[in-house]
Parts: sequence; C-alpha cells; structure tokens
Amino acid sequence: MGIKASVLSETINGKRPISIHVAAALEKVLGIPVELWMNLQNQYNIDTANLTARENRKETVYVTIPVTDRNLLRELAHKFGWACML
Repeated sequence: MGIKASVLSETINGKRPISIHVAAALEKVLGIPVELWMNLQNQYNIDTANLTARENRKETVYVTIPVTDRNLLRELAHKFGWACML
C-alpha cells in the first residue's frame, strides 16, 4: 500500500485521521474512492465537534421544589453542584 504499518494501525484504531495519502492508498487497494474516505473523515470531524459542543453546553433548568428542610436542600445542592436560591 505504501503506508507505514503504524500509520495504518493508528488510522484503523481511530488514533489518527484519514489523510489524503491513506485515502488514496485505500482507493488503490480496495477500489473505494478517495472522496468517500475524505467525506467520512469530514463527517466524523463534524460529529465529534458537535458532540464536544453539546457536552460543553450547560443548560439552566429552573425548578421549584417545596422543601421543609432547608439544610437538606443545601446539602443536596452542594453534593450535586446545583445553584440554589433559597
């Protein structure tokens, strides 16, 4: 294929993106067009970025909880990282 075994292994195991060089070699060996490999890599990059953005997004949810024990509420808020307005 003309690709180092370590590069191919890292690509297969998701430790390295599919480069144009690897895509061309895969096309030559498997007959799957370079454009398909590169489109798959681009879609993976987009999906990964979207997941990262979603994971980093913090949502604020306002909930009213009737509580008779304010100390318990403070303890729960501290334990779970809630912001409470008592």
